[in-house]
Amino acid sequence: MSLKAFHILFILVASTWCGWFAYWAFSASRDGRGGFWLGVSALAGLAFLVPYLRWFLRKSRRAGPALVMAIMLPEAARACAVCFGTGADSVVVGRAFNVGLFFLTGVTMAVIASVVIWIYRIERSRRG
Repeated sequence: MSLKAFHILFILVASTWCGWFAYWAFSASRDGRGGFWLGVSALAGLAFLVPYLRWFLRKSRRAGPALVMAIMLPEAARACAVCFGTGADSVVVGRAFNVGLFFLTGVTMAVIASVVIWIYRIERSRRG
């Protein structure tokens, strides 16, 4: 998956999360448990993410030819050793980059999973 595709996927997931959280917060507010301002902040995040996604898609379309040139001529783009390196140093840096990427992805997924579990437990205790 390219970085552009991952960024688009991340924006879509974050937008979905904001919409779902706003729904949850407003339904909690309707039940008299507060949460109105949480819903408003989630809607504000959603109101930011949707135009940002449109802007990013337009910008990435315009950057297409420059991106192709940077891939074909990495020395012109002043690319780093991680992306276009040669030699033994680039292998070590590339491996370190991959380990760091997997670690940060794991931490992010753990945080998201803990928030989802926390919200699920709150909803389950509210109903039962």
